[in-house]
Amino acid sequence: MPFPQFALKETIIYANLLIGIFNLLPIFPLDGGQMLSAVLCKFYSRGITEDVINKTSNFVTILLTVLSSIGIIYIKNIAIFFIIAYLWFIRISENKKHKLKERVRKIIKQNTEKIVL
Repeated sequence: MPFPQFALKETIIYANLLIGIFNLLPIFPLDGGQMLSAVLCKFYSRGITEDVINKTSNFVTILLTVLSSIGIIYIKNIAIFFIIAYLWFIRISENKKHKLKERVRKIIKQNTEKIVL
């Protein structure tokens, strides 16, 4: 019995579309977050852009967690849990980097103010 080629092609196309849509989410460091960062850098300073990106990424991750929790209950697909866990892992590590960058900016700002005075 030959393998149904049409069903395999549909599955591959569907999987690639889902990966592409997932990657376009405005969560940094996914591609959607990097695109949003590039656009915001054209209009705002780097510090403001990083703050907006961080807040947007956190909001989208929380929103997806809420929606996915509802989806897990109705669809009963454990893969959704792993995707959300991966997003939270990314957000926690990026939040740590963001806080460290903010501390460095504050120290540099304080030191430059002391030098000027």
